[in-house]
This record gives sequence, C-alpha cells and structure tokens, in this order.
Amino acid sequence: MRASLSYTRVFHLLVVCALLKVEATTPYAKHFPYRTARATEKLITLQAYDSNPSAAGDILEPAIYANYVITITKMPPVGKLYQLSYNYVTHGYEVGWKGQEITSVPVDVLAASNHTLIYVAPVNFVNTRFRYTVRTISDSAVSPEGIVDIVAESNDIVMYSNFTFGHESWTLHTATTYNPTYSATSQGCLNHFVYKADEHTDFTMDADNTDRWYFEVPSQYKGSWVNAYNGTMEFCVGAFEGRFTAEYDQPDPKLFVTIECESCNNYLGMNIAQRNVTFRGGTSSFAFQINENPYNGWRLDPHDFRIVDWAVPTREEVVSILSNVSSVKVYADFTTEAESVGFDNFIIKAGDMIETGCYDSALPDIINTYPEDNWPVGGLT
Repeated sequence: MRASLSYTRVFHLLVVCALLKVEATTPYAKHFPYRTARATEKLITLQAYDSNPSAAGDILEPAIYANYVITITKMPPVGKLYQLSYNYVTHGYEVGWKGQEITSVPVDVLAASNHTLIYVAPVNFVNTRFRYTVRTISDSAVSPEGIVDIVAESNDIVMYSNFTFGHESWTLHTATTYNPTYSATSQGCLNHFVYKADEHTDFTMDADNTDRWYFEVPSQYKGSWVNAYNGTMEFCVGAFEGRFTAEYDQPDPKLFVTIECESCNNYLGMNIAQRNVTFRGGTSSFAFQINENPYNGWRLDPHDFRIVDWAVPTREEVVSILSNVSSVKVYADFTTEAESVGFDNFIIKAGDMIETGCYDSALPDIINTYPEDNWPVGGLT
C-alpha cells in the first residue's frame, strides 16, 4: 500500500513539474527601449522571455529560443525596418547587411538572424516605436504584444548623406557642374555611393589635370551648422582609376575640404579648410573635428594666393562660418593626372557645446525608463 501511494505521489509530482515547465515557457514579449543616433542603422534584437520572468529578466537559452517565432505586428511610424541580409546572417559581412525592407505587417523576423532587425532612423529622428509578438512553434501559443521604443541619442546629426537611393542632389564640379554618377554597389567603406564616372574623365595616361574638381554639398543642407562646433565631419573616399603615388600627387599646398561662408566678414567671405592630405588609393575614411584647435588641422583661408602658410582660425571665426554655411567642398582630385574617386557616408555630427562654454546643449539625457505619458511632443502610437 505504501509503495502504491509512493508511486502515486511521484506521478502527481511529475505532472505538476510538467505543468510548471509549460507555464515557464509560455512566450512573453517584453517592452524595452533602444537608443540610436539620427540618420544611422541600428541592430535591434527581439527577445523571447518566460511568461513570468524573474527580476533579472531571464532570457531563454538559444536552443529554446530557436523554437519561437517573433512577428512584427505594427510598424514604426517613423524610420524603416529591414530584415538582415543573407550574406550578413551566413557570413557576417557587415557591408550590405540590410536585407529586405519590411513594408507591411504581420511579418515574421528571420529566425536565422536570432530575431534581429535593422532600424534606420531618419535625419530628424526624435522617437518612435513598433510592436511584436512571440509565438511558440510547438503549440502556437502567442504572447500579448510587446513594444520596442526607440529614442534618439543625445548626440545630434547636423547632416548626413549615405546615398542609399541616389546622388541626393550632391554636385560634382570640374569645368562644368553636374550630378555625380550613382552606384548601388559596395567596396570597402563605400556602400551605395557617388563617384566621378568615365564619361566625365579623360583616362589618357600622362594627361595633364590642370582643373581641380570637387564634390559639393546640396543646397538644402546649407545654412546654420552652429551645433557642429566641436563636432566632427566624416566621410569615405575610394579610388577606382588613377595613379595615387607620390610622383603624381597634387603639389602642396592643396585643398582637401573647405567650409565656406559667403556672408561672413561683411560679405567678403570667410573659409576654413583642411589641406595637404595624402591619399594612396584603395578606400579610406576621414574624420575631422571642427574647432580652432591647431591639432585638428583647420586653417583660415587668407584669400591671397601669395600666402602659403595659412593661420589657425579663432573660435569666433569658426563659429561665425558655421552659423551660415554657404558651401562645403571635398576635393577628391588627389593627383595631377585624371582619376576616378568614389564618395560616401558624409556626416556632420554635433559637438558638446557645454565643454566649449559657447552654447548649452538642449538635448536632455534619456534614462532607461519610459513612462508613456512622458514622451516628447508628437507622442507614440
């Protein structure tokens, strides 16, 4: 009799444990935040949790996690979502990691990506959100909707061109002015870029290249860049054709980048420039901090060709130019012969105004808790 009772208790205990195990693996879609910079691509991994997660938020182990399907149920009203590309998931190639754009819901997130998406924030991004559910493959149990809130980092983007869909109104200046050629291919740090094409270049070797050419920022981005003071200018260039050796370098002093203000100095104009930069072909990324520190390389154009050594600008001169930018030019004309050079990922990042003593930063630090009634104007849906 005791043996029979003991077996019965053991059976009951196994049933209870099985029920607890089922309850523990009921899917749960958590509400969680992500931060991202404006005009950037952010990897977002959606996580499946137990129905009663502990205070530490126990995430399911990968072997169990693979038994869940995560579905996007509501799109973000701002920005774009993409699946990860096959090459990135399979081989880890970061170049071209965006796969198919998600344009309608519901849609399942690729399981092979560990349920990871790419969110692309626009230039004027403040905040947005999207919703998702978790479903078990074994019994099709579906969680209530989870929410992913995405907010802009306090670091701002003054302007950004990544040429995802075209030349974005950039111009290329030689003897004439025209839009550069667009390519949706990738090479090194170039990924969807513009370049000086064959039809605009004479590739006769040893041909004299007397007219310097440059890329120029589109008119819609000209104006006040004051918040770029103490920030950075970044971009990528890549060589396709030409002789990028010391023998064929443009002689110093030579311009590389200029930031210009036509209205400064009583409309006499004022420019700062990076000069005498060396490029040896391939692809290279450049970054220049924008301030008066001599170490950062900016020099004030004296508007006198007889002056070779340009002076370091004052802080007031740099801020004055940034307050009304009329042109930004990137001289990708590195050699004395004809060349073809690509251009991509031009970005101006805002600086820390508090450190300069010039301006206060208007962007508050964002904490990791987001009550629904404390969102910025415009709200979330």
